Amino acid sequence: MYREFLEVQGEIERTDDSDNLDDHLTERADLEMRYCEAKGFLLSVRMPDPNQTVLNTSMIAPAPHPSSSFHLRLPKIDLPKFNGDFSRWLSFRDTFSSMVHSNDDIPQVAKLQYLLQSLVGEARKPFESVDIEADNYASVWDALLKRYDNRRFLKKQLFRTLHDLPPMKKESAQELHELVDEFQRHVRALAKLNEPIEHWDTPLVNMLSYKLDPATLRAWEERSSQDEEVIFDDLVDFLYQRVRILKSVASDLLQRAESAQAMVAGTSVPPKKSFHSRIAANAVASEGKSSAPSCLACSESHYLFQCPAFANMAINQRRELISQRKLCWNCFRTGHAARSCGSKFTCRICRDRHHTLLHDSNSSSKSSVTPAVTSTPPAQKSNPPTLPNVGNAGPATPQVSLPVHSYSSTVLLETVALHVVDDQGKIFEARALLDSASMSNFMSKKLANLLSNRQSKVDIDVVGIGQSMRKLKRTVTATVRSRIPPFSTKLEFLVIDKPTTDLPTMPVPTSSWKFPDINLADPQFHTPSQVDVVIGGETYWELHTGKKMSLGPGQPQVIETLFGWTVSGPAPHNSSTASPRCFLTATDDRLEVVLQRFWEMETIVDQPTHSTTEKRCEDWYTATTIRDSSGRYKVRLPKVDDPEIVLGESRAIATRRLLSLERRLERDTNVKSAYHLFMDEYERLGHMKRLNEPIDDCKEHCYLPHHPVFKLSSTTTKTRVVFDASCKTTSGFSLND
Repeated sequence: MYREFLEVQGEIERTDDSDNLDDHLTERADLEMRYCEAKGFLLSVRMPDPNQTVLNTSMIAPAPHPSSSFHLRLPKIDLPKFNGDFSRWLSFRDTFSSMVHSNDDIPQVAKLQYLLQSLVGEARKPFESVDIEADNYASVWDALLKRYDNRRFLKKQLFRTLHDLPPMKKESAQELHELVDEFQRHVRALAKLNEPIEHWDTPLVNMLSYKLDPATLRAWEERSSQDEEVIFDDLVDFLYQRVRILKSVASDLLQRAESAQAMVAGTSVPPKKSFHSRIAANAVASEGKSSAPSCLACSESHYLFQCPAFANMAINQRRELISQRKLCWNCFRTGHAARSCGSKFTCRICRDRHHTLLHDSNSSSKSSVTPAVTSTPPAQKSNPPTLPNVGNAGPATPQVSLPVHSYSSTVLLETVALHVVDDQGKIFEARALLDSASMSNFMSKKLANLLSNRQSKVDIDVVGIGQSMRKLKRTVTATVRSRIPPFSTKLEFLVIDKPTTDLPTMPVPTSSWKFPDINLADPQFHTPSQVDVVIGGETYWELHTGKKMSLGPGQPQVIETLFGWTVSGPAPHNSSTASPRCFLTATDDRLEVVLQRFWEMETIVDQPTHSTTEKRCEDWYTATTIRDSSGRYKVRLPKVDDPEIVLGESRAIATRRLLSLERRLERDTNVKSAYHLFMDEYERLGHMKRLNEPIDDCKEHCYLPHHPVFKLSSTTTKTRVVFDASCKTTSGFSLND
């Protein structure tokens, strides 16, 4: 069958449209995987027989027909890799078993080498010192199975990963394709663990729908609004079809935009973007990279006025670069001069038509500046301001009147490098900011998703500088540990996309600083890097010992903490484009706490009130519970002939429930058949017997209603009958009473 499939599939791939090649390759890979699994199973259970020929011992593709003179040279099949990810264990185990483990022609020592080469990262660490000997293969393979082949834990991890898949924020063909592929991969893994996913259409559809962007979700609801039952496979097919549509539309619009630009090529005036080109740009925004041009000062992808290397140049060097490149002195673009520049911006210092980064003055300050010809009255040359943050290009002329400081200072905040440990003992390196102005602790969403710890739902408003507000919905508890043992503590963090900007905001030169012999908490404190964790004021002061030292005049201080020595305070730098960063967060009360307070204020209870059932329970406890001389409580149950408990008439309600049950069984013949079989067996085993009419009503008796209970996972009886002895009679008491 596999050989015939290769022939037919090859013919399909040759004749079909090239746009469907990815789907064909996926189908080819899926069947090849099934073929390898089936072959591995047959090889593992076959009986050794010297008279029997070896069954397909080669894993190479089947030999072509004798009539074919063309031999296809297929590429080498690499062994699968496993890095300790539980969601990929089943695929690795089955593939490695079929290719290596179940192949008796491979020696044990070679199998061990193949196995160790297939393990990478965390999965390889326990076996790094294993000797390459034939006897060690079985023990290594068994240890690997014992560690990762845990069906219960695998199911738990797969379910958790399904829930934690990141939702889409906007319509994107690439993100949608990755989401569906990852979701399908985990569902197939659950199917391998014998989970009944064929009956999970509703939960799987809802779970995947929650991950879709609004546009895709709206399209799916329109597509399935007329269906009474939604099938998971239908949703998957719809999403793959939408991926193809999005890619096709993006490609067509991009080609249309390029054609429109080609029609106006060679003109002196750059063409305006058409409506279609803007649509194309939006359609492929998630597929491409940043559209920023290559910088003329450092060759990186950003605009010239955003370049830190250009900002660090002297004024005369910046002007020389602009003149050599024949750029506009106002907006740093080509094709026009500053006097004809259409930009509305001007120099922020002198308001002339040149960029602020090109502003010069003939007066001197703390930094060296280049004098230039000025046409500004001398009265305007006093009180030289410092250069503000430059974010936009502005119109300019090369006339200057005020000095610009190219040497300024920034403020270093306390950052530490630490370890974050999850509940399974996995260690993750992170960079934290110690912030006494924060009422809460924060953790980046990227780091929180790497942890195996369960995230709890909250509803908290976080307020910052200028009354800016942000709603947070998740919290996680994890252990932070010093890189220098033994300090560690468990903290609760609010999960946020990015706790703060990179710190410090720009590189700080430290070559002239003289550090004492101390262990720095963050050796890279002077290099801008992302912050993963913010530790707030609740724990801030507990982490400090109170010791601090100054590095010298105009330089920051070093402060001792339980993570090591941090560096904090003003520090000089060589850029004039730094903008200050303020850190202050306050958290409002949680929504549930506010609601609880509201109901407590609105509820007025003068005295305890009990319902009829609660009063009966109180009376029952008082009448039946006594305390002996030793202080122990004893329960005295009422006698059977206690006049307080009397069964009333029960046949009417049992008859009504029986008729309702029969109507229910008539709608499902399978359930009806299983129900009858159970009752017949119950009667045949003597657990119940049929009463002949007429019934003697003088004797006390009670009619019990009954109903079926289904348990599809049961291997013996999927349908059983429950006799309801808790059904109340007309007296208010049941047989259980």
